[in-house]
Amino acid sequence: MNSTSKEYERCIEQSAIGLELLANYCYFLLLSLVNVSLKSETLTAILSLLIIFYQFFSKSSL
Repeated sequence: MNSTSKEYERCIEQSAIGLELLANYCYFLLLSLVNVSLKSETLTAILSLLIIFYQFFSKSSL
């Protein structure tokens, strides 16, 4: 019973991390659409990917 609740808790944590990553992706996608120049969009896309990977790896190490 205890292992089942731990698995359930782990599943909820992973779902929360996934939703947070999706929200961040949507935010930076919207931000890149707002930018006018191609350089700004490229820079924003690179920045968003770096932030998403940072958050993913920092949360998965917990």
